[in-house]
Amino acid sequence: MRKRKRYAYNGGKWDHHNITYRVVNVARSVQELGYVRREIYDAFNAWNGVSTIRLTETSDPSADIQISFERGHHGDAYPFDRPEVLAHAFPPFDHEMAGDIHLDDDERWAINPIDKHYR
Repeated sequence: MRKRKRYAYNGGKWDHHNITYRVVNVARSVQELGYVRREIYDAFNAWNGVSTIRLTETSDPSADIQISFERGHHGDAYPFDRPEVLAHAFPPFDHEMAGDIHLDDDERWAINPIDKHYR
């Protein structure tokens, strides 16, 4: 059985090394912004440890990466209408949604809140 590819490389890359991200909203199933921010911080911090880019959270609406939980048709060409699609992201091209990450808010997201308080 052949393994199915679960990603697509679009050839883009950031033109700077200090990348900012912003958590726009929270999942309906989590509802605690601090927990969501902490999980994303931990994931991006892992990338910071092994790459030449630095991912830093900001509250600035012009952050390089906008992370949001979305439902159904949500303003791009990739609606969340299938249960096997949990998220999608956009490469860092010169585009309105460049770098953005959308997570399907119709899915049930869970975070273990033990010791997950955002500093």
